[in-house]
Amino acid sequence: MLCAVLSFVPQANAYLGSSFDEQYCASHATDIVVVNKRGVVLETWKGDLPHDAQLPVETMSIPPNPLVSFFPGRTNEGLPDKVSGQRMVLFLIRQSGSANEQRWKPASRRGGMTLSMAWIEDAQVYVFGQDMNPGPLVLRGQTEWEFKRSVQSIPLVLEMLRKAAVIENADERARQIVVFVDNPYSTCRQEAVQAMIQCKDAALPVLRDWLAQPERLRVHKEVIQAMVGVGRNQVVPDLVALLEEELAYWKKTGPDLKTWWSEQPMTSHYLRLQEILKQLAQLEVPEDKKRHIKELRSLWVSLPQLSGADRGTGDGARYVGKSDLISLADAILREPTKPLTIGRPPEAP
Repeated sequence: MLCAVLSFVPQANAYLGSSFDEQYCASHATDIVVVNKRGVVLETWKGDLPHDAQLPVETMSIPPNPLVSFFPGRTNEGLPDKVSGQRMVLFLIRQSGSANEQRWKPASRRGGMTLSMAWIEDAQVYVFGQDMNPGPLVLRGQTEWEFKRSVQSIPLVLEMLRKAAVIENADERARQIVVFVDNPYSTCRQEAVQAMIQCKDAALPVLRDWLAQPERLRVHKEVIQAMVGVGRNQVVPDLVALLEEELAYWKKTGPDLKTWWSEQPMTSHYLRLQEILKQLAQLEVPEDKKRHIKELRSLWVSLPQLSGADRGTGDGARYVGKSDLISLADAILREPTKPLTIGRPPEAP
């Protein structure tokens, strides 16, 4: 797969903090169509717009043939200097009227049509995103086949989830819904969490079983969210038990780590631990259960490669601010703490 990072110069900082959200747009759009620059429908991926239907693209504030530029050190790898607009994928919400009279709005949360569309050039799809925050919008590429498959799959997966969510028997409903928690689409995972919460106590045995499966580690964050949504303070012992597991893991792994962020299984362990602490910070944790949190905090403070992973660096590459995990631990312990003084980040191997 060709992955390009391309900058849209004219509106480089127009929507800071935003990116094209393929999953959100695909699930919320009533119509997804491929059009040419005149707005003539070439393909319909979702909805019932016929081939050759005419859309009023001149009123949609579509960026006119965005230019492509490259960060220093990158080559164009045969990519175009700009997108032509000959094939554009529009994610739209139909508001009213017939095919010739309807009104349309972008399917994105924000950013207008810039973040509700894609450009196809030579079987490569480009969408706007933000690789750094703060930073410019960039065009990112993937193959047309991959993009179309994903866009058309998302609504189908959500439809199956919603059918499972109306099963009358709560035990069976929970068993059917939980498989959607382990789905590549975050939109589906988030909706599955809410559907599991609606199963109430019937969800807890299923969720506990998933937390006991190491192969599900990467979705334990969502499982924990659902579990707390159902049981609240009832599941504090479950969270403390998971915290003990994480403490043992980081005691063994932490001292020898150097550059580890975005590597597995460390990142999934971190995200699970972060979610445990986030949830405990909102619950009633008995005093006798806080010793593990104190021990974790001490471990995190003692190892710069841990306490620096979720913080920025200032002048001289020194860590600034406080580790997110240490802040969460402090919120649970509700104890004033002294400012941290931690040295340089560990050198990459």
